[in-house]
Amino acid sequence: MSMPRILFHLAGLFDSPNMRGLSEDAVLWGLEVLTNWDVDYLKTHPDTQKLYDSGVVYALPDQMTSKMTPADIAAIKRFVMARGASRDSADHVVAFLEGMEVFRDVPAVLQLGAVDCFPLTQKIIVRSKSTGMYELLAIGELRHVWPAYQALSYSFTKCDYEFRDIVGFVDKGVKHVSKAHLSNGTDLISTDSHEFWSVEGSGGSARHIGKSTMGEYVEVYSKYRARRMSRGMRGVRSRILQASKIPALNMVHPSPAKSYLAGIYAAEGYTRTGRSHTPTIGQHNTDVRRKIEVALAQEEISYRYHGGRGKSPGSGAEYHLHGGLREQRLDMFREQGRNSFEKRLPKEFLSADETTIATMLRGHSDGDAWQPARGAYKRPNIDSIYATSSDELAEQIRLGALILGRSMYSYLQNNHQGEGYSPIWRLHEYNENASRLYARSRMVEEQLVLPGLSYGTVRNAKPFGKAHVGCIEVEGNHNFFLADGTLVSNCDNLSAFRTAELRLAGVKAAPYITWRDTSRGTTY
Repeated sequence: MSMPRILFHLAGLFDSPNMRGLSEDAVLWGLEVLTNWDVDYLKTHPDTQKLYDSGVVYALPDQMTSKMTPADIAAIKRFVMARGASRDSADHVVAFLEGMEVFRDVPAVLQLGAVDCFPLTQKIIVRSKSTGMYELLAIGELRHVWPAYQALSYSFTKCDYEFRDIVGFVDKGVKHVSKAHLSNGTDLISTDSHEFWSVEGSGGSARHIGKSTMGEYVEVYSKYRARRMSRGMRGVRSRILQASKIPALNMVHPSPAKSYLAGIYAAEGYTRTGRSHTPTIGQHNTDVRRKIEVALAQEEISYRYHGGRGKSPGSGAEYHLHGGLREQRLDMFREQGRNSFEKRLPKEFLSADETTIATMLRGHSDGDAWQPARGAYKRPNIDSIYATSSDELAEQIRLGALILGRSMYSYLQNNHQGEGYSPIWRLHEYNENASRLYARSRMVEEQLVLPGLSYGTVRNAKPFGKAHVGCIEVEGNHNFFLADGTLVSNCDNLSAFRTAELRLAGVKAAPYITWRDTSRGTTY
């Protein structure tokens, strides 16, 4: 009976075809070393539950808390060379196990009761394989549909964005998490062991990419609050790598008039209840009205304008769009939501070209954004301040800004001067005079040669109780982007540990790698 082949797809470990021979040996032997470590672990801990289901916490052995010792390295070399590996392959195995971020020892995860993952509600930037369009999906939403999506990822080898297949989802249960508040106004929640890319170096020293965990961010903020760390050092140790400009997909091509109307309807529109479900757009500003009427004429949509009839000139001023439910040209507005709390932009428009996205955001800005004059607002260098009561619309505006390469700061305001008592999202769009923000992008591009990336900082980080968490596995680059543009990694060694479980169950399993040659190189 032949040995069953258990296939685990590992991607992006080595991109150069010239390294294939030694690379494959190193990976295979490295996986075999990890598998045997895991087999020994499972033999000594027979009550260990299946992968990621364990709630048992064991004392952490010394070898898990420090780097490899000379004795460890010698033992690894003896192990692989005794099984036929060459000396060169043995050296590559050691380098692979010492230096690669891609694998982390799963027994340590089980012993600590800690994992590197996010709440199931955390949204990430993905592309649908069926439509080729952007979507913002929560990690929990990918539980059963992950094969249908690719994650937006970054290749540090090619120094460019890529879409890579999502090759797995793991529910890791309820775990302790911490929350970091970032300089772009968003909150980042993860387990303390999760790693993030950072920019290291200060003063005259060269900058380089490093790694920081959520737990380290919490420790830095704690030391700063206790006055055991200077503000400058806190800033250096709080950096976190983020997107500055992500790719436009150019998948759809709506007219400029339709793009503008979509934007201003998201800001000032609503659909009347009743039999006709008439979409309306509120507006009294003369210049903006002129733009609306030109766009409606170009789209051949008839309307009737009702002037203001309230306490102020603009109160109640609105366009009633004609046609009723039978008019297909009005379907776009109805699908954008009935009121301000459920408002959204047409999702497919965010997968258009940059001009379309800019026109759509300009429409929203004309309807419901404040464009402060120079010196009129406490924050300098602000072009527009978007406002919305819709969580989904706020996320879409941020995504559009990322595609256009515009820096944003967002926050949810509870005490505001607007109508009603519900919180309102405020999204500040910075202009080119925000020198500090754009200097970060230039530094990352010029010194680190990573175009399209920048960095923010962690303003504060604290324990945040417990959350139901999970993770996805992304092919190749082993990283993906959260909805706000923060670049994150995933790095659990699933293949070696699962192989160890199978061997102890009597299955003659072995880790296995596969590769695919493409015009851009070799993917493992």
